[in-house]
Amino acid sequence: MNIEHYKNFIKIADLGNISNAAKTLLIAQPSLSKQIKMLEQEFGAPLLKRNARNVELTPAGEIFYEKARLICELNSSCHDEINSNILGSRGKLRIGLTISYPDPFAEDLLRDFSEQYPDINYDIREASSVQLLNLVKNNIIEIALIRKPLYVNPIFKLFNGIEENFMAVYHKNNPWLPADAESIPVQMLRDVPLSISYGLRERIEQMFNEAGFEPLILSVNSSRITTLMWTHFNKAVGIVTTNNFKNLETAPTAVCRPITGVNTKVQRQFAVLKNANLSSVAKTFLDFVSTRTAL
Repeated sequence: MNIEHYKNFIKIADLGNISNAAKTLLIAQPSLSKQIKMLEQEFGAPLLKRNARNVELTPAGEIFYEKARLICELNSSCHDEINSNILGSRGKLRIGLTISYPDPFAEDLLRDFSEQYPDINYDIREASSVQLLNLVKNNIIEIALIRKPLYVNPIFKLFNGIEENFMAVYHKNNPWLPADAESIPVQMLRDVPLSISYGLRERIEQMFNEAGFEPLILSVNSSRITTLMWTHFNKAVGIVTTNNFKNLETAPTAVCRPITGVNTKVQRQFAVLKNANLSSVAKTFLDFVSTRTAL
């Protein structure tokens, strides 16, 4: 296996053109074409379908493309981990965060850590909790800050973190909820159009099932920003989690109130693989986290 050939194949697939890839990679086109033929001989199947101007992935090529990307990421993370173990508090922290901006907990944590360890740089992935756990499993990242799903594979160790409450975020002139309420019982959300995130959908549905009715969902979103967009339009009530509601009242028309009832709290924790050989940088970060909070 030649890792450079894998990287070059990925570039060809991304650009859809061998000539353009050769120019970008500063490699002669015949050499690049020869690499593709070698890969096709190695795997015994055509990887690219050549058209008049462009190339497309064959079914075998699609499989190889995805695996090649994973292999290249693992190769890069291997170099990073070796370097960070040698350098100690210098190197790269590979961490994943749920897509939940604004996120004062993570922001404060990373800001203070970077001030204490200025020689560390970062590879930060943002995805849902389930996706982040998969990245940890595949050693793309070492640590994930997740909102604990209903089921967590026992190959992961969860520790430290905070407890957050489900919050209703809505326009103060909305037709469904009072702006002066101190909290919102989950029963008040019956037949109210909701905006939620994919990462919280399972937990939110559980909360409503406990209350005895199905949620009326207007929009399911990939990020908190999009979830709150619908509240800004006064088209829905957004459901998010936080431990500080004031951080979500960023507009003069925004109201944020805790939801009360059964299963209205979510644990936000750090996840690593059990028995993982963590890099020195990851260990330094987890030691830092342990001095800040424990759940």
